[in-house]
Amino acid sequence: MPVVLRPLDPWCGTVVDCHDESGERLTRVFVDVTDVKRSQVKRADAVIVTHPYRDHYGGVPRTGPEVVYSDEVTAALLELEGVDPGRLERVKRCFEVGVFVVETYPINHAVPEARAVLLEADARALITGDWCALGEHPPL
Repeated sequence: MPVVLRPLDPWCGTVVDCHDESGERLTRVFVDVTDVKRSQVKRADAVIVTHPYRDHYGGVPRTGPEVVYSDEVTAALLELEGVDPGRLERVKRCFEVGVFVVETYPINHAVPEARAVLLEADARALITGDWCALGEHPPL
């Protein structure tokens, strides 16, 4: 199952798609969804928000995800943004989203709730949320 990662923004937000052998998309997960004004934000099976900064959750209302995994602070902010509370789940240490097994890890960040996200299918992807440093755009 091919896994493809694409950045949403130079600072944060990653789309992780998993396809079957015929190329049909099986699962799409966004790790953070920046508040972009462009139409590149499309429907996701799930969104995982790494921490409660607006540049990490601001685009969630436009993705129409089945479920949003976040900490309690971010969940409260998302409800204020109009996200249906029935779609909000508290992020856990380990859970599944479609074909992905997801693990989260606390990271050293100004926000105590911040987490790194490890997604695993046939490949592994570790996403820390803020992935750009000093304006440089490193490859994922």
